[in-house]
Amino acid sequence: GGVEAAGMVPTPEPTMPPTPIAWTQSVQEHLTLQIGPHVNTPGTPYNDALVWIADIDPMNLTTRDEFLVQRYLLAVLYFSTVQEGGNGWVHCGASDPPSTGDNTCQAVIDDSGERLTDGNNVVPFDSSRWLSGANECDWMGIYCAAGGGELLDIVLVENNLEGTLVPELYHLPTLQRILLRGNALFGTIPSEYGRMAALLGLSIDSNQLTGNIPPEIYNLELLQEFNVHNNSLSGNLPAPPTGSWPRIRYLNLGTNSFSGEIPREFSNLERLANLFLDQNDLAGPMPEEVCSLRSSGNLRALEVDCAEVDCSPECCTNCQPGGFE
Repeated sequence: GGVEAAGMVPTPEPTMPPTPIAWTQSVQEHLTLQIGPHVNTPGTPYNDALVWIADIDPMNLTTRDEFLVQRYLLAVLYFSTVQEGGNGWVHCGASDPPSTGDNTCQAVIDDSGERLTDGNNVVPFDSSRWLSGANECDWMGIYCAAGGGELLDIVLVENNLEGTLVPELYHLPTLQRILLRGNALFGTIPSEYGRMAALLGLSIDSNQLTGNIPPEIYNLELLQEFNVHNNSLSGNLPAPPTGSWPRIRYLNLGTNSFSGEIPREFSNLERLANLFLDQNDLAGPMPEEVCSLRSSGNLRALEVDCAEVDCSPECCTNCQPGGFE
């Protein structure tokens, strides 16, 4: 017999916390669920990005990585704006420099979207190539929260992005600023951009975008700046519903092909400081309600084509072309 020695009692197995379901999925399964089945369609930017992040990306992320979707969607943005047979990006594309295997490249645009200059000379600075093994927050034109990694700004100005806007960027819940001025973007403005709750600025001016402004854009409650100047947008201007865009200060719809009358509902945008409607096919009178923003509100600049739009010098600040009628 004898007494069993202490410590021989079988210790219960420690109970493991349940594994998050995402951890057991492949990257492909996870992105299919998060983004949609179209990530599996061969020959699309979605599938090119899937193949890259699952099989090629030196970071070798798994579904346990918090920023998998963020890095994937930036790869989609890259593949969407580099055309086969095109010239590619000017700076910091995946093949710049071509063969060194090094992550670094030379950039010239700073975080404000302006060229870094020293007097008359552009000053290049070191950045990281897109699709390199560097953290995506270090890729040229990508700005993330300090110490966090949540994407805040996408600033890709005058860099020959040739392609369409990626609707799924709304899956990036922290995105505050999209600045894509002076590229070769075509197609329409995705209505899904109305779901970017954190967005403060959307500047897609000087591209080749067509169609109209999706009315969903008016859902962006924090938006302060919306700039689509110098595109090929057309149709009647969608009227902002009461209560929409409570913080908008800068609205530039100039140099497009908008037609019809100017909606009086623009007077709902009480914080507006700059409104540019010039170089379009708009006609009729400037609504008195909009003029009242000049006399009583914050509106400092209001530009229209005074040859077609009837507007008094007290209301409109600068008339294109032909001066006040």
